Order: sequence, then C-alpha cells, then structure tokens
Amino acid sequence: MALSLDFDSPNLREEILACTFSALRLDPAWCEHRLRPFAGTVHLAAMTGAYLGHIFEGKKTIESRFSNTQRPPYQRVQSGDVIFFKISGGPIVGISAVSDAWFYRLDTLSWSIIRREFVKDICAEPSFWTRHESSVYASLMRLQDARPIPPILVSKRDRRPWVILGDEEDPFSENLESSDSRDRQN
Repeated sequence: MALSLDFDSPNLREEILACTFSALRLDPAWCEHRLRPFAGTVHLAAMTGAYLGHIFEGKKTIESRFSNTQRPPYQRVQSGDVIFFKISGGPIVGISAVSDAWFYRLDTLSWSIIRREFVKDICAEPSFWTRHESSVYASLMRLQDARPIPPILVSKRDRRPWVILGDEEDPFSENLESSDSRDRQN
C-alpha cells in the first residue's frame, strides 16, 4: 500500500525525505547523513514510466528538460540537490542525487554540444530531437545513486512537470492549471 501525502502540506519536503530515509536506511548511498538533515534543494519531477525504467537500470544518467521559458529546473538545480521522480498522474517512485547540472540557451552551437556530449546518456528515442527542436532553454542534470522507492502518493493537481519543494517564490506556481505544451521532460 502506498503512503499518501498532501501536496499542499507546508511540511511536504520533510515528509517525503523522512519516508525515503526510512525506505533506504540500509542503502550506503542514501544513509542518514545524506538525507537527514538535508539542507539542499529538493525537486519533484513528473515523468513517464519508460524513462524511469531506464534511470533505475542505469542506462539513463542525464535527466533533461527543454522549454520555451526559464522555468524550473532551468538554473535552479545544482550538484548535491535531490530529485524525486513522480509518474505523471501517479505516485513518487524514485530518487536521485544530482552530481552536475548544465543549462543552455539553445542555438546551433549548444544543440551540437548536447547531441555530441549527452545523446547516449539522455537515452532518448529518435523522435525526441524533432519534438524539442523549437525549444529555447535546456536543463541537463547528471543523476547519481538513482533508486526506486516504495510509492508515495501526493495529491498534486497542477500540470507543472517540475516543482521545487518548499519554494514559495516559484513564479510558475501562481498559474497552476496552465503549462507550456513545449515544456517537456526526457
């Protein structure tokens, strides 16, 4: 049975970290000092199941987000942060640390760099590049110690594909029902 948490709880960040620590208490990469007390930024990323499988298998080691606006995670993720992975429309099912992050204002040169340096680790299907060719911004994050966790249900009802937990200053949290259709994950 999945644990259920309220997305609007002021303590959601701490509640998710506590549940995860309990589930991963014997995992050397996620021992207590890594999660509790955790001073870094905690992110919640909505994803589809296929990409999650690649992450947990170790095939996908770069999480990428492409958008037309400077919305999270653009320039809001750094080494040492934690990403929780939530199945779109479903529970949180995984966690990863971020070991590196890169941000691009996309142009011919940056597209060339991304394709040359990251294509294998993004683990994208061939149509990926066509779907994102009109994007303006890219956020790339190297994943470290990615693990599945027991499902945690959260009552998230907005359409944001990326949320920074505990970030009251997120300008995109005001317009919860709209989402740029070009802001996509992979």
